[in-house]
Amino acid sequence: MLPECRYFTVRIEISPQTSLPQGFTGIILRSALGRALHELSCEHPEIPSCSQCPKDPFSCPYRALLETPRPEQATMMKKYTYVPHPVAVTPLLHDSSPAFELTGVGPIAFRHAPALFRAIEVMGRYGLGHFRYSISRRLEITPHDIRPLEDSPVGYSAADIPHHHDDTPDSWHVVFETPTIIKHKGAVMLPATFSTRALIRSVLFRLSLLSHFHCLRSGGPPADPLGLDYRSLLDGFSSATISDVFLYEFHAERFSARQGRTHPINGITGSLVITSEAFRAIAHLLPLARLFGVGKFATYGFGRIRFLPVR
Repeated sequence: MLPECRYFTVRIEISPQTSLPQGFTGIILRSALGRALHELSCEHPEIPSCSQCPKDPFSCPYRALLETPRPEQATMMKKYTYVPHPVAVTPLLHDSSPAFELTGVGPIAFRHAPALFRAIEVMGRYGLGHFRYSISRRLEITPHDIRPLEDSPVGYSAADIPHHHDDTPDSWHVVFETPTIIKHKGAVMLPATFSTRALIRSVLFRLSLLSHFHCLRSGGPPADPLGLDYRSLLDGFSSATISDVFLYEFHAERFSARQGRTHPINGITGSLVITSEAFRAIAHLLPLARLFGVGKFATYGFGRIRFLPVR
């Protein structure tokens, strides 16, 4: 069961006269957002690193939203300094006019939403990337709620997903709307090494962490946010069959200003059909894979996956 959670989406439009480069992704917008939010948030510019700042990181919009530290009381990700960020950027380049969708989830995102919206306004003045692509300053902001399925699901259409497991289809058309980067057996999963088990594990892992760190619940965060028997569930997907496979490799580069070097980015795009009875246990979670993204660089707009039931 998914704990109750609030999220909002913001649509950011690119100016119609702007011609975007081929392969344009959320990296440019996410980088511009980071610069603008840091400029508005930083009270100690003389300190070289945010990790050395004496200010409470959760009171700083930049650190809370884009460098989210792991709370000391958290029971998950104990070996990590940072946790999944409560905001993600997704390019909507197949729309009639190029646009981006920014999603914020949970109390931290809502608390710092005013600063986030001001940062978007700053981006509207400065432009995006090296060539200063212009964006529209008109924003469409929509708040949503996600509640346990048997109560009253809001935020995605309940009509899209049957309420009873017996009615849930076994076959799903999986569309990788943006390049997706998932680790499998120590390497990035590519079309030749595609694994349904690895895909579903990544989807559930992402949703579990977001639920644990960013969703409201009484009595504190549970040890198992989604309430699933992961081992049995993933074993069920190990025997899944795939068909209508149209998967392609994605290759790009990302420059890190902080590290001063370029990093290769590899992943998969395309679509396929996956058939497994194990879908019946997680059908109510599948729409969220498109909303929050899956895999590495989900904050940058990678890993936006749409699951469509095959009738």
